[in-house]
Amino acid sequence: MLILCGTISPPANAWETKSRNEESVALDNPIAFEVNSRGETSEVFRDADDKVNLRVSLVTGFSQYSPHNCPTLQIDSRVPVHHETPGDNCAIEMHAATIVLGDIVDELIISLPLHRLMNGSQLAVRFVTASGEYRESLFSLSNSKQAIQAAIGESVKAEPRLEETAAQ
Repeated sequence: MLILCGTISPPANAWETKSRNEESVALDNPIAFEVNSRGETSEVFRDADDKVNLRVSLVTGFSQYSPHNCPTLQIDSRVPVHHETPGDNCAIEMHAATIVLGDIVDELIISLPLHRLMNGSQLAVRFVTASGEYRESLFSLSNSKQAIQAAIGESVKAEPRLEETAAQ
């Protein structure tokens, strides 16, 4: 007789798209998003200035982001990326952090974090809370490539680096 002990993990959530509800945004592109098992949300969207952003929202009423530190992103077991300080490329609110991943120019975006989000299997967002504690939020990247491609535009190509630079 075989007896198995342990817990069964719920299936990983897959990335989806949702339409924009903001009337002030004159864009047709949807927002790509995933909600993890704790109710935290990661979203990738293209803004009116052709910047591609990642917004990570915490559950309201629980942890709050420190206003002095931006989250660090780690995709799979790769070296963590995106070490920003709050400012133009990282906006911090109590329950949300928005990080600029790159600019779309001539239907091309050069962004290592975006490329990894589209091709990885798990996103770890590490951050400091307002009370000084370190926390981590995990998100599945299942179906992220299709959802993010829809959000940034089907004709936009995401590359980790310029091909000329890669050849040198």
